[in-house]
Amino acid sequence: MRGWFFKQEFSENAQKLYDLLYTKNFDKDELIAQLASGVFSADDIDMAAYSYVDNCGEAEFEARVNNLFDGIAFGELVPGIESSHLVEAVKILLDYGMDPNRLFEYDDDSGHANIMLALAFVFNGYQAADAAAEILSRGGNPSLIVDDASLIRELNFELLYCIRGDEEFRYYSDSVAHYWMVFIGYGAKLENGGESVEPYKDFNISLLCNHRQYYYGMVRSERYKGDMDICFFDKDTNREVVRYYL
Repeated sequence: MRGWFFKQEFSENAQKLYDLLYTKNFDKDELIAQLASGVFSADDIDMAAYSYVDNCGEAEFEARVNNLFDGIAFGELVPGIESSHLVEAVKILLDYGMDPNRLFEYDDDSGHANIMLALAFVFNGYQAADAAAEILSRGGNPSLIVDDASLIRELNFELLYCIRGDEEFRYYSDSVAHYWMVFIGYGAKLENGGESVEPYKDFNISLLCNHRQYYYGMVRSERYKGDMDICFFDKDTNREVVRYYL
């Protein structure tokens, strides 16, 4: 049974819903029919949704180790795995009341979990970024605080870790960068209300929501001698639009 790490009870109904989500043979109509039956509580939906996303991330870490993603182009979807239908599933779950801002307490009191944090570790194409765009456009809080840290602080760390520390797996780094762009585009703020990036000239940061229009690169830092900054560029003009200072 999934949900063993939650302090809250993972019910039989939550397990049933999870089984409809975490599958390689996703049946959209069956998921909708089950949700429309009204037998699932808000807890069932939220906990099954989180567990689905979290387990996708775990499975894809193993797939990475086993070289499933080798040779895949940036943003290319790998079909036939549990995350292949993630965006479609998230849309349906939102239709039936999933709360993306829900915090779950771990049973060992070590902190809290949230589906938007778990999504950052799903890297099948741009499924995570597209799911985030759907969530943030429908009530997700891009500046949500989880255990005293804002989501964007956690994503900043993940972005830095991936781009600077994972030379051998740029497919994953690219997925994280696009996920990060969506949050920045939706106005994610740090705990003190501060920004994580500086726009170039008069660039409208909200345009980053259209994450496929942009790509990232490393340039020599203007502030920190001997270091590098992460910059984002428009694919049409190759001009810098925002910079994340490390």
